[in-house]
Amino acid sequence: MLTDEISRLLSDQFHTLQTLLQHSQTQCEMIREGRMTELLELLSRKTPLIQNLQGTAAKLNSVDFDSVDWQAPTQRRAAQAIQQQCQEMSDSLMQIEAECESLLVASRQAMSDRIAEFDRASAARESYATAGTQGPTVSTSAQSGGKHLDLSSG
Repeated sequence: MLTDEISRLLSDQFHTLQTLLQHSQTQCEMIREGRMTELLELLSRKTPLIQNLQGTAAKLNSVDFDSVDWQAPTQRRAAQAIQQQCQEMSDSLMQIEAECESLLVASRQAMSDRIAEFDRASAARESYATAGTQGPTVSTSAQSGGKHLDLSSG
């Protein structure tokens, strides 16, 4: 592979990682703020970037950087520096994505807890409403010769 092609691929990888980092930071903010509709839109914008990154990485993985005939030593050092920056950005991206996943799991659990609480409150309201319409009943008993108050709810 030509050095110009390698440099272009490294540059593409660098810029794609920068964009993904920005999107991932925004993603965490959206999760914290509960902006799920916007989050889904952001995730759909990230998908082609991730696919592009995977394609670029596959091409770069096939390069043996030690055997490349660089046009100048400065070009080789520049490529190594960009490679190092890309690795650092990739590591940061993985950390942010892990944080986003953790936030999303916590958000999902909080939503599940709220739904369960709502269900319990609805069931309690329904029980009180049902009990309120039935009220206590008065019945007569032939054996006791009088009336007695039945406070059971059934």
